[in-house]
Amino acid sequence: MSKVLLVGDGAVGSTFANDLLQNTKLDELVICDVVKERPFGDSMDLEDITPFTGSTNVHAGEYSDAKDADVV
Repeated sequence: MSKVLLVGDGAVGSTFANDLLQNTKLDELVICDVVKERPFGDSMDLEDITPFTGSTNVHAGEYSDAKDADVV
């Protein structure tokens, strides 16, 4: 299982998450940001490409999700 926690969901973070999903096999991508609403919207948008890239669980989260992440 591979889990990535992305901290920071601005223009760079959002682009990174999109590229990561398209080029890397992940089981889980957790997105967190100080603006709590932004990761919810981005994770829903990114879920739309998962049928083409694999079955990645994409969702908004908190810093505490880093405890079992493979990469932060």
